[in-house]
Amino acid sequence: MEFIGVIFDLLTCVLTFFRCGHCKKLAPEFEKAATTLKENDPPVGLAEIDCDGAGKETCSKYKIQGFPTLKIFKDGVESADYKGQRSSDGIVKYMRGKAGPSSKELKTAAEFEKFTGSSEYVILGLFSAEDSALAKDFQKLADAMNEDYRFAHSYSKEVHAKSKYENNVVIYQPKQLHNKVASYWHF
Repeated sequence: MEFIGVIFDLLTCVLTFFRCGHCKKLAPEFEKAATTLKENDPPVGLAEIDCDGAGKETCSKYKIQGFPTLKIFKDGVESADYKGQRSSDGIVKYMRGKAGPSSKELKTAAEFEKFTGSSEYVILGLFSAEDSALAKDFQKLADAMNEDYRFAHSYSKEVHAKSKYENNVVIYQPKQLHNKVASYWHF
């Protein structure tokens, strides 16, 4: 199929193979997740293949037997079956954990604002040196929990000044939950 070459140009993508009632139930969640993940850094592509129509040959190639089946591809090569929740939030969280590094480096105040302005909890490590014990422990935590939370780190004095923290780890809650009592936690 023509579009498979295009979708495989992305580093990470999910293909859903469909042809049943359960597939129709998944469709709106899948579309919602696709809208969110195309803005991800790096972007994650989501595509559908109809196993009854033009996608019959592709479904046969990947030995699709149950529906809907979701498969993860990295660099155009099948890498795993999708094992996450079948909701838009579940798909987004799972795929963010599979795509890109487990922690993104923030170099500017603008990147800090964008990251902490998220509609979900985010964890930010602010370090003076990449080789500090805290930075190394933070990276281990990000590697272990990147499917559950979004992580970023910074060595930038500009970001430290904006956040008002250095050599610390801060959990930022979604902006819509901010109130006078608790707008962030740190440990």
